[in-house]
Amino acid sequence: FDRLVITVLDKSNLLTALISGDLDYYAFGGSVSADDAQVAEQNGLTVLRGTVPNTFFELMLNGASLPDARIRRAVELALDKELLCQHSTNGLGTVTDSSIPPASPYAGEGSAAGRDVEAAKALLEEAGYDGRTYRLACTSNRAGLAALMQPNLADAGISISIETVDSATMFAGIYDGTYDLGVASHTPTSLPTWFTGSRFNEDNNLFRVADLSYYVTLLNALQQETNETAKIDLVDEFEAYLNQEMPFIPLWFSRALHVTSNTVTGIDYPSSACCNENVWEWEKTV
Repeated sequence: FDRLVITVLDKSNLLTALISGDLDYYAFGGSVSADDAQVAEQNGLTVLRGTVPNTFFELMLNGASLPDARIRRAVELALDKELLCQHSTNGLGTVTDSSIPPASPYAGEGSAAGRDVEAAKALLEEAGYDGRTYRLACTSNRAGLAALMQPNLADAGISISIETVDSATMFAGIYDGTYDLGVASHTPTSLPTWFTGSRFNEDNNLFRVADLSYYVTLLNALQQETNETAKIDLVDEFEAYLNQEMPFIPLWFSRALHVTSNTVTGIDYPSSACCNENVWEWEKTV
């Protein structure tokens, strides 16, 4: 570039600035909502569908107030992930049972479990669920999603109240035990522990797990293992343990809609939605 000008704008003004020509490109890739995509196309801009996940959705769980893994599993089985995913992503999502993106070399081959309300009821009865009302926190842009979760859970006999708060309050409330559940989203990478690596230690026991010892053992082994085959085996073991204990509920991965620029060429918008390993082809040199 002969000259590069970086401008900081409110997110709501980015598309308008691109349409007017005040901006040539905005990161990451110019992703927009379905409604804004129509506005972009009406103004002569091209909209591309993302090819790699740019967002991971999860339901955070408070392990202290939901101490039985059977209750945590029942919550997952009561949720209609496909319906919730469609509502949230407008067809640009893939339901998952793992925080590892499906295209990652560490991803398993299994598909996400479907909804099973009767199995959820049986687990709740087996665990002795006392009918308490759980507090679910979400940000305002996830309020509609939380409202759909509420009758899903009620079908299995799980009662929740919804509290709309800012993101910092939600995460702090999960960490200190104020809330029992929380709807959150994150930007993923293909690394196997991008999500779990920082959430199961004494300094950040976000999900309030009573016994972290096995989590720590497996995570330490993963960090130290250099043989790729052995590492994949460890990832499989860790994923199986997460599936058994269900400290959080993976929901889905979503892709983005990208508005291309009429003044800049050569940008791989879909790939740039996630992280550097989807943009660059790395080669190790001696």
